[in-house]
Amino acid sequence: MKEKIKDGQFQPVYQILASDFNKYTFVDVDVEDNVVYFYRVKRINKDGSFEFSDEIKVGVGLKKDFEIIGNFPNPFNSETKIIYTLFSDTYVKLTVYDIVGREIAVLVDGFQNAGKHEVSFNLGNIKVDEITSGIYLYKLQTQKGYEIRKMVVIK
Repeated sequence: MKEKIKDGQFQPVYQILASDFNKYTFVDVDVEDNVVYFYRVKRINKDGSFEFSDEIKVGVGLKKDFEIIGNFPNPFNSETKIIYTLFSDTYVKLTVYDIVGREIAVLVDGFQNAGKHEVSFNLGNIKVDEITSGIYLYKLQTQKGYEIRKMVVIK
């Protein structure tokens, strides 16, 4: 049985009887633009017990209020510039993480006007004991969502 959140509670939206098929498809036609929906599957076993799948989040018709152009150069040795465009005035948080998810630096944390922005990420300004060669992630977050990109440090 597939369920989605409605009025703060998961509600059944579709039921599939057991069969030999391993894959099932469901198209929800009762959706609105600019809304995020949460779905999960409830499996009912023959003995009456049941299990829930992890929730799946689906955004319908959502428009991001930014575009990440990228970071240049990439790979880089000591400094790179992260370039992005904001389509409207908004709160922005730009954070750098190592590959295991530890926060390395917060480059932006505040309100910014619409337009093109360039932010430098300089390894010499980082207070982390040692930045090694490898893959790092940066996350640009606004009020309407976020995007994560990777960058490569070569020392």
